Amino acid sequence: MKIERFFPDKMLRPYIESFMIIESDDQVTNRILPEPILTMGFRFKGNTFGGPSAEEKLPLSSITGVTKTLRLIRYEADSGVLVVRFKEAGALAFCKEPLNELSGLSVNLEEVMDADSIMKTEELLGNASTNAERISIIENFFLFNLDPSVFDPRVSAAVNVIKSLNGNLRIKELASNLGTNVNSLEKNFRAQIGVSPKRYASISRLKSVIKDYCAEADLTEISYNAGFFDQSHFIKEFRAFTGENPLRFFRNGLYW
Repeated sequence: MKIERFFPDKMLRPYIESFMIIESDDQVTNRILPEPILTMGFRFKGNTFGGPSAEEKLPLSSITGVTKTLRLIRYEADSGVLVVRFKEAGALAFCKEPLNELSGLSVNLEEVMDADSIMKTEELLGNASTNAERISIIENFFLFNLDPSVFDPRVSAAVNVIKSLNGNLRIKELASNLGTNVNSLEKNFRAQIGVSPKRYASISRLKSVIKDYCAEADLTEISYNAGFFDQSHFIKEFRAFTGENPLRFFRNGLYW
């Protein structure tokens, strides 16, 4: 499997983190960990499959909301996909549905964006012969559909605080420090990020555990530093996040 990462045009950088072009000569199944961002996929050759057992054929173009559990993606031999990784709330500049309505779902992109523009882009991507051409095509697609939104600055501030603390904080205190209340923060956070601040913090905590792990590490100490003071609770949360207990997960290795 070959993966190339590209960074967007400066006009798109406030909304899009990166583009990834994934090509596979052989059949392979990847485990995709939950992340607090939305993604889009544009398949330009071959077939890809998703769902609980990676048996459901994915559309040419799809959008995936914030997920709560690990996903499986199966790439058939000689397949290729261009993946768009948005920044938090970045997708709002292109699709006007509240992002929490996509939470846990992967749907045809035509459900939230202009179908004619999508079909034209799919055709261009299928005919492109180089990755440079593909990136140019997808950037033009997003520049054409760009409609900058005004985001709640308190949501952006909340994201930055949660990130800086790896999710180890109390949402009530966060709301108070931002000069708002929990209900107001949650409503705006869900609409712009796609999940509640509590869920976003939980994903951040578990990803910090995975990032800090190495073969010589003390997993109990890492989980304690991440704010998990009860090992049984940590293992339960970790299993819900990855589908496996910590030891088996790290032993298996292949994940994003």
